[in-house]
Amino acid sequence: MATAAPSALASSVEKTNGAKLSRLLIDGGTTVLRKIFDGHHPPANLIIDLNANYPILNNLRRRRVLNGHQWDKLFPSGGVPPESNTFDITLLFLLLTEICGLTPPPSGWHTKPPSSDTSLEANLARVKFYRNILYGHVTTTGVDTPTFSALWTEISGVLVSLGVDQAEVDRLKAEKGGEQDYSDVLIEWADSEEDIKSQLKNIHQVQRQTHQAVEDVRQAQCQNVKEVKAGLKYINEKLESLKDEKDKDRSEEVLRNLTKSEFRGDIEYYVERFQEGTREWVFDRVQNWLDDRSSQNRVMVISGNAGMGKSVIAAVICKRMQEAGRLSGSHFCQYNNVRYFKPQLMIQSLACHLSHALPEYKQALVEQLSRNLGTDLNNMGVEELFSLLFKEPLSAVGDPGRNMLTVIDGLDESEYQGRNELLDVIANQFCKLPIWIHFLVTTRPALNIAEKLKHLKPLELKSDGEENLEDVRVFCLKRLQHVVKLANVDEFVERLVLKSEGLMLYAYFSLLSITANESIFHEGDLSGCLPLGISSVYHSYFKRLERELLEELDIKEENFLNLLSAMTASREPLPVGFVSKVLVPGIDSPLTRRKVLKALSSVSALLPIRDDCLHVIHKSVKDWLTDVSHYGEHEFIMDENQGHRVLVPLCTDELDNLKRKGVHDIQFSATQRYALYHGTHHMLHEGVSIEPHKLDKQADAYILDLEIVYAKTCLNSTLVAEDLVWLKKHGIFTLLSKNNQSIIDILLFLLRKYILRFTDSPRYFFETVLNQGGTLLTVQASYLLQNKYPEIAYMESVHKETLQEDIVTQFKCSSDVVCLDVSPKLDYMVCECDDGVLQLVSLQTGRLVWTRPVVVEKTYSDRSSCHKRNLSSGDFLLLFRSVVFHPTKIYVLPGTLSEAYSLDGVLKPLFPSSKCRFSVCSISGDKTKILTNCMESDKCLVLWSLENGSEVDRILEDEDILSFAWSGDGKLLAISHSSRVISLVDVTSGFRKLTQIGMLVLCGTLRFSPDRQFLFCGDESKVFCRKVDVGSLNTSSPEVSYDLKNSESFNDCGFLFGDLIPTDKSFFYYPTFVLDQQRLLLCFHDVVEMWNTKEVSTSGQGTAADAIGIALSLDGQTVYVATNESVTAYDVFNGDLKAEINLEFTFSRPLCTVREGVLISTKESTVEFWDYDLSKYIKIWTNLPGVEQLIPVSDERVALVLQREVKFLDTSSGEFVSTIPVLEERVLSCNSKCQLLTFNWFADSLCLLDGTTVLWKKEGMYIFPDKTKGVLFSRMEQFLVVMTAEGLKALDAKTGNTLRTLQISYFCRNSITCTFISDDTCVIAGYCIPVSLFNVKCGEFLSVIDVESQVTCLAACPFSRVLVIGLFNSTPNFKVIRLSLPRGKDNENGER
Repeated sequence: MATAAPSALASSVEKTNGAKLSRLLIDGGTTVLRKIFDGHHPPANLIIDLNANYPILNNLRRRRVLNGHQWDKLFPSGGVPPESNTFDITLLFLLLTEICGLTPPPSGWHTKPPSSDTSLEANLARVKFYRNILYGHVTTTGVDTPTFSALWTEISGVLVSLGVDQAEVDRLKAEKGGEQDYSDVLIEWADSEEDIKSQLKNIHQVQRQTHQAVEDVRQAQCQNVKEVKAGLKYINEKLESLKDEKDKDRSEEVLRNLTKSEFRGDIEYYVERFQEGTREWVFDRVQNWLDDRSSQNRVMVISGNAGMGKSVIAAVICKRMQEAGRLSGSHFCQYNNVRYFKPQLMIQSLACHLSHALPEYKQALVEQLSRNLGTDLNNMGVEELFSLLFKEPLSAVGDPGRNMLTVIDGLDESEYQGRNELLDVIANQFCKLPIWIHFLVTTRPALNIAEKLKHLKPLELKSDGEENLEDVRVFCLKRLQHVVKLANVDEFVERLVLKSEGLMLYAYFSLLSITANESIFHEGDLSGCLPLGISSVYHSYFKRLERELLEELDIKEENFLNLLSAMTASREPLPVGFVSKVLVPGIDSPLTRRKVLKALSSVSALLPIRDDCLHVIHKSVKDWLTDVSHYGEHEFIMDENQGHRVLVPLCTDELDNLKRKGVHDIQFSATQRYALYHGTHHMLHEGVSIEPHKLDKQADAYILDLEIVYAKTCLNSTLVAEDLVWLKKHGIFTLLSKNNQSIIDILLFLLRKYILRFTDSPRYFFETVLNQGGTLLTVQASYLLQNKYPEIAYMESVHKETLQEDIVTQFKCSSDVVCLDVSPKLDYMVCECDDGVLQLVSLQTGRLVWTRPVVVEKTYSDRSSCHKRNLSSGDFLLLFRSVVFHPTKIYVLPGTLSEAYSLDGVLKPLFPSSKCRFSVCSISGDKTKILTNCMESDKCLVLWSLENGSEVDRILEDEDILSFAWSGDGKLLAISHSSRVISLVDVTSGFRKLTQIGMLVLCGTLRFSPDRQFLFCGDESKVFCRKVDVGSLNTSSPEVSYDLKNSESFNDCGFLFGDLIPTDKSFFYYPTFVLDQQRLLLCFHDVVEMWNTKEVSTSGQGTAADAIGIALSLDGQTVYVATNESVTAYDVFNGDLKAEINLEFTFSRPLCTVREGVLISTKESTVEFWDYDLSKYIKIWTNLPGVEQLIPVSDERVALVLQREVKFLDTSSGEFVSTIPVLEERVLSCNSKCQLLTFNWFADSLCLLDGTTVLWKKEGMYIFPDKTKGVLFSRMEQFLVVMTAEGLKALDAKTGNTLRTLQISYFCRNSITCTFISDDTCVIAGYCIPVSLFNVKCGEFLSVIDVESQVTCLAACPFSRVLVIGLFNSTPNFKVIRLSLPRGKDNENGER
């Protein structure tokens, strides 16, 4: 009897498997995708963010990528706010890929990424990939067990990495039965990609039609087939060629960010000094090692003392390997050139060399760097940079089938800032690279180098080694055989070899002397004719240079010795210009310079000239000139102090000449750069005596002079601050006059406050000093701008006020700041950023000291303005406290006690056996212990000793601990739990629990007041305050805060009081670090600002009514300020009140000026025409419903923008000369030709209309609904500025074509207001945007000026070059600024 077929509806293991996989992907995927989306667009800001991205979303809807149902979820009808909880997995995935700023993984959104890519974007792509796999099983809903197991492991792994709880995954897998068919959800997700499928369907249809048409053509014109094929082939080849060129251009653009050093000249120089037939035993050793594919030793070290010829060996190997196609890179370190000894630059250069040698590595490197765009490679740690450029990309490169060689010469000269980080990389990291990449390193056997490289068994070049002596012998014989013919040449060579003591450099220099003087061969006693050792070599060369200079060029001996002393004192290679001036003072001519260069060429082997500077070939040369203890007394021992005295007048002359010629917009010469960088240190060196009465004069001329300060700022924005701080540290500050001390303080304040501005645009320096330099510097700045640098545009406040000290300084970090701490002496700040790096910054100068990788890796999640930690029990706003300064030792604790960073950036062992690792910590008030979270359990706190790193005690709770705060006296501990309970614990009695209180919200942040009277606790939206009693936590007013001015001396170092949450509501959303009673630090994403606490506490007190409109009389003498209730007239230049009338307004821009008076629109649908004195109104127009704008289009005419029409009023006659109806469009602006600039929100189109005629129309240019203050024509109506969703656009008014786009943050766009001061120059301002002078023709900012409050409106008089600014929350509520445009622009016609 036949067996019945199984029912298609019957349950089975396979169908259960399919249902579970669907539930895992749909439920789990929806949860994590929503969590990620909420991180980018928090629910509280969702409606704002969606409106900001309206153009993108609307475009998706037009293309039917977004369907109507999804659109209604994003923009619900009836004013209901959208909620991400209503978004399904399909919509969430679409939003994540379109409006969350995510970059598609290299494999794209629609392909499964490689397993090595664990980025967020890659995991999102995997979610979609697995959706497609499960969708393939929808027809049967069954998945066999092996496939189920494999898919479950892969899908759950992705979801857990995205944030799904592993326990929930395991629970779902263990469930029995319970089939819930999620197949229709998968079908809906797949089918919902309507745009793609619809477009594909249309494409297929078009393809069928095209195919038929082609077939018809083919049948009719068969003879053209070959031509068509040839054409298609040509097109395909052309497309491939263009693609290859584009890929090549992209690769070159990415690699251009790497520093590359070329050493072809150095290699040729050393190869020319090589003698064939020598060093072959060395080359054989290198060749055998390189060819041994079985050897695990990737690094070969050649070690030898100075003079052994290591650089020549390295150069010859480079040449031979290059010819064999096996050289992957080379680098010749030079101790006196930062480009050649700084390890970060060296590693970048080697990566460039290797990318040219291996195309596959080049591709991997480009991909690696493309994922790390914006990273400052020069400030990364050496090991981190090595991993980024070598270790990681090389892991993806296949074995080329032969070992490749990279040569590094002079490892001993790669020491930078007192340490040799490259040595650590070679010793510890090179061995981790692929077996086929080999490194050859040459070095002197310094003690630290020998110890670290001894495990590599270096090949030592011993001066007394038989092979080495034979090389010296061959070298001498071959060099002499073409010079002289002697029977006893062998005997002569033996004596020469004996004299050389095995030093190849000695032999080389000796032979140069011998060949220049053959009479030496005929001397009876040759020993006296040859130099003794390396010291004698140096002595003979300097003696030769002395003879050349003194006898041939008639240079005085004193000047020659001055040059040698200057070489010993120089802080970098001396410019040749300085060398000439030292040798031939008072004569600076090309002929003199040529003679000096000719003389120096005689010793170029010792003192080569590169980049117009005199280099010293080896550090031992400089040591020989100064180190008596090592080299003994000789006639060229120099006094370094004398060198400083020689360099001082050279630097001062350069600075004087620089000021005479002008410092703006010039290329600095080598001598000028040296003087600017190092002049201050030479002048004030302890070995240079300055009479006290001359010290101030020198400071005025060369240290505090504004032109010198400006020039230094152009070179390096922190250079001046570093010099001034150096003055203070070395006690020179106290020797200066009180005036100069004040100037130093003012300059330090300005340079620190505006460090970011001066870094980007140093040209604003004079203008900043003009407005904020006080009486001591304002006059000097004004003179320079008016008389010496008229080409610099600037704005000057007419009524200057006391120096505003609200923001003390700003620090730009590599990315958003997660956590920060300050050193106990308040001189350094360390920040942990969400790109996984730590940065140490000097709080005194703003200089970035170093950037290093985090030690304890974490997952950072952005939410609002803060970063959160994740606990297993849920998603809370929990702040990191993961990097902290040691309270008594000069170390940075990077989330562990086992090792720590020193102030010079070296990661050193601290307590190697300590198990302490943390992401939240608090250091005790007595500085002996640190309380941390437990990385293994969220229910535990651990107390550690800061003296030995051991565990002291631990606190175990029954539920997850969200945060904790330790009182300053160390007696109380507050703990916040995931059950919304806060406990108060007595630390002194074994962590005994005193009391606990339930809160209405989860409090993820806790902080004690310094006096322990209050406990502040909060969530993402509010901070609560509790009065602290020993037995209870009582409710207190949420307005309670501690007064920084009246508190005892305290700060937040070591997170002494808990989380960095402010109690001042002005900075609620930003982590706040209290430094002392005067200063605090505020974190704004990737910028940390230092604020003056006095300014914070007094801001906004006693303010006048906000200015909602402002206008200037046409003669620029009177300013009219409109508030909600009045219009007030003031004298522009003395600020005196002239008149006031009480009126009410309903919109912004309610007034404007014309030739005969002031036009004012009031609440009663009327427009009143008043005289300039506001003593009487001349005329009134009524029944003008819905007046939205008053736009002056000439000196007599004004456009009145009403709800449905625009009326053009001639104020001289009182008549309306034109009325233009308006339908759906919104009128943005008008011009003197009665043309209207309109915007249609339904069509996203910007139009210029002349009546009903469309002069031009621009599609897709979204304008914000209320942006009319950011739209206007230029004075001569040649240009037009429009505030769009993309930024502020400057358009050609005749064609509507975009000329410039000024990128402005979305959060600032609604506040933008602007006005033209000339036909091509406008002033713009807004929230977080200083008042800026912008040239729309060239697209450059010409000038910026800060005002104390937010700008609400602007008005300008082009004739008097006066600008008036309406202010929000300020007294007075306006500001007057005088403008100066660059020379040649002040004569422009300023008529309307």
